[in-house]
Amino acid sequence: MKAPTDFQPQINPWSFPVPVKPGNFEGLCKEDQIFNVVTNLSALDSPRSLSKSQKNEFLYSDCQTPYAATALRWGAGRSGFYKNKYLKGVGLTPLAANWNSPDLLHSSGVLPAYSGIFELLISDYLSKNGLKETIVPCETILFAENQKDYVDALITFENLQDTKPASINRKIRAITVKPSNFIRPSNIIWLLSQSILERPIDESYSLPAFFKILYQGCRGDFSYAPDEISIEAICNELENAFKRCLLNFEKFLLIGLDWVNYHNNFSLDGRFIDLETPVLFGKPFCGCITNDQLQRTSFSITYNGGSGYPFAMIQSIVQWQYFIRFLIDRSMSLAKHYQFLNIKYHADVFSYFSKCVEEQFDNGNFLFNPIEIDNWLYGLCEKNCNISAVKKANLKKIISSYINFKFANNSENINLEIKRKNRIHYYSYDNYSICSFADLDWDENLVMSDSAKEFNETMKDFYYIDNIDRLIAKISRMRGR
Repeated sequence: MKAPTDFQPQINPWSFPVPVKPGNFEGLCKEDQIFNVVTNLSALDSPRSLSKSQKNEFLYSDCQTPYAATALRWGAGRSGFYKNKYLKGVGLTPLAANWNSPDLLHSSGVLPAYSGIFELLISDYLSKNGLKETIVPCETILFAENQKDYVDALITFENLQDTKPASINRKIRAITVKPSNFIRPSNIIWLLSQSILERPIDESYSLPAFFKILYQGCRGDFSYAPDEISIEAICNELENAFKRCLLNFEKFLLIGLDWVNYHNNFSLDGRFIDLETPVLFGKPFCGCITNDQLQRTSFSITYNGGSGYPFAMIQSIVQWQYFIRFLIDRSMSLAKHYQFLNIKYHADVFSYFSKCVEEQFDNGNFLFNPIEIDNWLYGLCEKNCNISAVKKANLKKIISSYINFKFANNSENINLEIKRKNRIHYYSYDNYSICSFADLDWDENLVMSDSAKEFNETMKDFYYIDNIDRLIAKISRMRGR
């Protein structure tokens, strides 16, 4: 089956059409202005009054049900697919049911300018270093001045959080533009949580369409699917996608790149999507990111949301485990559901799919084998991180304890003494440092690579810029435009 060359995310059943209108954003070049749009929720009051041209102007936000879903965040609350691209920072969508939450970072529809610049520059950095295939890269960016009500709310939020954010964020917001050739595991979970496949609204909701999009999503290639896609082929692609994701995380470790926030942030084919919070050291390291104001002397890698590197890499495995277990259990549940409805074909297909996925990822498979995961993570660190021979036993003990905590529900707290190392500009704040773990005797002479230093110094240069013209000129010079 030869599919259209351009991926059309609006045909996906998890796509929520959101009216948009022209915004006041300014792009890096004239061609970027096609993405100068913001959500127009007032049009939802009278959708039948929309003109024909307005009805064609929709952004498609994707419904998501991720592992450990956050209450009232039903999917892309500030993002969506538009003109075959993925835009972030376009304003609130109806999927942001948390719109009145005090968590301004996730309830305002705004992408802070500094976060957007991070997405753009880390994309450029990885592309220059031959790692573009590991991410869904930011291709360009647009800027606009913040509205007063957002600035007032931001100041209140800053005071509540006791943070010192980038000055640029009070003045400027951003829209980032990425390719649309990806889906998330949470899209598939959302779809299978619905009961719509036996009574399709149109072809895109049919059972064959579901398996086709699952097959294509695992491959990250939406331009082609064979005429007949076997269940076995889909299961093989699921395992290949997991291995690809794991390989990408190994590549991140080798350049000392910690994304910090891993929840629901990678595509089904294994690429990292949301690029706002990179911490780049340039070399492999074992350590953590800490707020200098807290003046921590120790760090719990078990009770700090999975942060602390490279332990945070396990977060991707945990989410993959959840996704595969969901496919197995939900498919068997759907088989029984369709059997009750006397829809035999659907019942047989989902029953067989459940059994095939379970066989593909049986207990001998790496994904569900804590011993292999333990050996894999230790092997990566032992080989690539500059840890003294004396302290490698500590490394093995710490990793084994952490794996036991994640996969055997062991509640033992793993608290590590830290040494403050390199000051960085993390996310939107300037009061953070990369710290080493004393228990691992991280080489005191290990410093950031020159390219990582340059990257962090460049980000620092953007910290206080509050003029859009200057911002665009600086980025354009850097990118050779």
